[in-house]
Amino acid sequence: MDCKVCRWGCEVSQRYMKFAAGTVKFAAGAVKYASRMGTFTAGMVKFAAG
Repeated sequence: MDCKVCRWGCEVSQRYMKFAAGTVKFAAGAVKYASRMGTFTAGMVKFAAG
């Protein structure tokens, strides 16, 4: 096996893992933000109605 190929594959997989971890973090943040916004919106609606 060529060393260059192996090194390239390793680099790509590391980059992909970093990207995947970032995506997961982003998704978790988005869900948290959405639920917070939902709570906020519900509060505003209650306030407007009340």
